[in-house]
Amino acid sequence: MKIGLISSMALKTPPQSYGGLERVWYEYAAGLSELGHEVTLIASKDSKAPPSVKLIETVPSWDSLKPEEQQNYGRSD
Repeated sequence: MKIGLISSMALKTPPQSYGGLERVWYEYAAGLSELGHEVTLIASKDSKAPPSVKLIETVPSWDSLKPEEQQNYGRSD
Protein backbone atom coordinates (compact mmCIF):
# COMPACT_ATOMS: atom_id res chain seq x y z
CA MET A 1 0.00 0.00 0.00
CA LYS A 2 1.19 3.54 -0.71
CA ILE A 3 0.92 5.78 2.35
CA GLY A 4 1.59 9.52 2.69
CA LEU A 5 2.20 11.07 6.12
CA ILE A 6 2.17 14.84 6.64
CA SER A 7 4.20 15.97 9.62
CA SER A 8 4.13 19.35 11.34
CA MET A 9 5.87 22.15 9.48
CA ALA A 10 6.93 23.85 12.73
CA LEU A 11 9.84 21.55 13.64
CA LYS A 12 12.18 19.16 11.87
CA THR A 13 11.19 15.52 11.77
CA PRO A 14 12.39 13.86 13.94
CA PRO A 15 13.07 16.69 16.38
CA GLN A 16 16.47 16.76 18.07
CA SER A 17 15.36 17.27 21.67
CA TYR A 18 11.59 17.11 21.60
CA GLY A 19 9.40 14.04 21.42
CA GLY A 20 6.06 15.29 20.16
CA LEU A 21 4.10 14.80 16.97
CA GLU A 22 7.17 14.97 14.74
CA ARG A 23 8.74 12.04 16.59
CA VAL A 24 5.49 10.06 16.31
CA TRP A 25 5.32 10.54 12.52
CA TYR A 26 8.97 9.49 12.15
CA GLU A 27 8.43 6.28 14.12
CA TYR A 28 5.11 5.62 12.41
CA ALA A 29 6.75 5.96 8.97
CA ALA A 30 9.53 3.58 10.03
CA GLY A 31 7.07 0.97 11.29
CA LEU A 32 4.86 1.10 8.22
CA SER A 33 7.91 0.81 5.97
CA GLU A 34 9.14 -2.24 7.90
CA LEU A 35 5.75 -3.85 7.29
CA GLY A 36 6.34 -3.49 3.54
CA HIS A 37 4.34 -0.36 2.76
CA GLU A 38 5.62 2.32 0.37
CA VAL A 39 5.75 5.37 2.67
CA THR A 40 6.26 9.05 1.82
CA LEU A 41 6.90 11.51 4.67
CA ILE A 42 6.11 15.18 4.00
CA ALA A 43 7.94 17.43 6.45
CA SER A 44 9.80 20.71 6.83
CA LYS A 45 13.23 21.30 5.32
CA ASP A 46 16.21 19.65 7.05
CA SER A 47 13.99 16.76 8.20
CA LYS A 48 15.17 13.17 7.98
CA ALA A 49 13.21 10.13 6.97
CA PRO A 50 13.77 6.57 8.15
CA PRO A 51 15.57 4.24 5.73
CA SER A 52 13.44 3.27 2.70
CA VAL A 53 10.97 6.12 3.36
CA LYS A 54 10.71 8.84 0.72
CA LEU A 55 11.00 12.40 2.08
CA ILE A 56 9.37 15.45 0.53
CA GLU A 57 10.69 18.64 2.13
CA THR A 58 8.45 21.71 2.23
CA VAL A 59 9.07 25.00 4.05
CA PRO A 60 11.90 25.87 6.47
CA SER A 61 11.11 24.77 10.01
CA TRP A 62 10.11 27.46 12.48
CA ASP A 63 13.11 26.81 14.71
CA SER A 64 15.52 27.48 11.81
CA LEU A 65 14.17 30.99 11.17
CA LYS A 66 15.52 34.28 12.50
CA PRO A 67 13.36 35.96 15.20
CA GLU A 68 12.03 38.56 12.75
CA GLU A 69 11.06 35.79 10.31
CA GLN A 70 9.33 33.86 13.10
CA GLN A 71 7.06 36.88 13.71
CA ASN A 72 5.58 36.46 10.21
CA TYR A 73 5.56 32.67 10.06
CA GLY A 74 2.21 31.41 8.89
CA ARG A 75 0.83 34.85 8.09
CA SER A 76 -0.36 35.87 4.66
CA ASP A 77 -0.89 39.33 3.24
